[in-house]
Amino acid sequence: MHHYFVPDLYVVVFGFMVLGLVALQQLGVLNVAINWNKAQELFGIQRVETPDTNLLRMYVEWIKLNVGLVLTFSIGFIAGLKVG
Repeated sequence: MHHYFVPDLYVVVFGFMVLGLVALQQLGVLNVAINWNKAQELFGIQRVETPDTNLLRMYVEWIKLNVGLVLTFSIGFIAGLKVG
């Protein structure tokens, strides 16, 4: 009997884990907090400091500041579409 990689099972298990964590947080048993400043620092994401402009301009400025991140995401996304 061969054991094949079944991504559907892993997705279901991951989904139940996330639902369990959310339920525990709602019941007050667990507190999940994300330090967004550290997460942005870890992934090299820079913030856009232009709050007085419209949303589209903010997106364009963010893309300009994070060109490497946007390019690698776009290449991976397009490659995933071609393969999958």
